[in-house]
Formats: sequence, structure tokens, C-alpha cells
Amino acid sequence: MAERDTSDIQVIVRCAQILRQLEPGVRLRVGPLAKELGIGRSTLHRYLNSMSSADLIERVGDGEYAPGPLLAQLGTMALSSLQVVEIAGVAMRQLCQQVGETVVLSVWGGLAPVVTRVELPDQLIQVMVRVGSPLPINAAQTRVFLAFLDEPRTVERLLSLVPERRAEIDEDIERARSEGLLVYSGSVVGLSTVAVPVFNSRGIAATLAVIGTDPSVLSQDRTDLGTELRAVARSLSEQLGFDGQYPGAEPAAIA
Repeated sequence: MAERDTSDIQVIVRCAQILRQLEPGVRLRVGPLAKELGIGRSTLHRYLNSMSSADLIERVGDGEYAPGPLLAQLGTMALSSLQVVEIAGVAMRQLCQQVGETVVLSVWGGLAPVVTRVELPDQLIQVMVRVGSPLPINAAQTRVFLAFLDEPRTVERLLSLVPERRAEIDEDIERARSEGLLVYSGSVVGLSTVAVPVFNSRGIAATLAVIGTDPSVLSQDRTDLGTELRAVARSLSEQLGFDGQYPGAEPAAIA
């Protein structure tokens, strides 16, 4: 019985390793995946076929696989039950009303932040962000995560995908670490994002961000935006069990 239990555990570990290779918009390919995991193609095929039968992944081409319906369902359930999502609701609504801008909460999805909650201001023109959307590496929230993630291999892997922007991203990472806040306008033309980290007892749990038009977010009379955002994030962090020093003595001016 003990021998069978060990085998079962090894199967679970291997399936988890395969699922960790999933990236937004990228399919699993048998050849590169077998090389990455250090196993034979025939062994990998057996795992993939079993995972496909369980709807964890689905075959979408010759030797190619994508996330399956069960994985999507489990992911949605996990995100909706995260403690940070539940706690952040009231604070996000209050912040949204206070600053009059879209407020977004994102959690780490393995290889990118995933939008998990959005609060929209009661205005005629709104910046819409879709819940469930993975964020690109040029999003402020992604760079804040890269600054505080305790996963050096994942961080290095993501940075290696954009060598031409490595210096710029490294600067943003250092800024986020020192100031506890990052202002970025490079994701969508005309829009700016102010993002801050939210911590729990284990490390970074989420990012909280305010998104609006460049004139609205970057105007001189919005220099208090960073202060307001950081105060909310620090309060949420304390509620989640964070007892360390929140980064940055004072938030940088929004400019």
C-alpha cells in the first residue's frame, strides 16, 4: 500500500509540473515540454492523455494542448474564494468613489497577474477591465509582482522573454521595491496605472491599482492618489496577517 501511495503522489507532482508550464495564449507542445521536464515522450503522452480525459487540458492540435474546461472551472472557483478578494471588496468600492477612477485587484496566476475584482466609478466614461484577464509584462501590476515575488526562477524566465526591455523593467522593479508604488503609462495608449502591492503573512498576495486617463491620473492635483492607494493596500495587508514594514517611507508623487 505504501508503495502505491508513493506512486500516486509522484503522479500528482508530475501533473502539477505539467500544469505549471501553461502560459496565457501559449499551447503546450510535447517536444519542448518533454525536454523541459526531463522525461520521455511516451511517458509524457500518458500523462497528457490522462489529464485530457479528466478535462484538465484539451488537445487542440497535433501534439499541442491548452487548458481544459475543468481547469478553467477550478481556477475561477479558486480566485473567487481567495481571502484577499473577499476582504478587498468594501475598501475597493470606497476607494473607487473617493478617487473617481477604476480600481482593480489582481492576483498571481502562475506566470502573470490575473484580474480578480474590478470596481467602476459612477461616471459616464469608464475604463473597463475584464475580470479573469491575464495582464502582460508591460502592465504596472505585473512589474509590482516581479518586484516582490519569492520565485526567482519564474521572474528570470519572464524577463528573459523581453530582453530588449530588461533594463526598463529592472528600473521599475527597483522603484516598486523602494517606493512601494509604481506609476506606468505604457500598457494602453492614453491610460495610466498606479499600482501597489498587497501582502499577507507569506509575501505578496495581490496588487491594487487605479487606472484612468493620462490627464486624470497624472495631473498635478492628483499627487495624493499614491497616498490614498498605499493606505488602502497597507490596511488590507494588515488584515491578511502581514506584520512587516510596508515598502517606502512615503509614496512618490504622481508625475
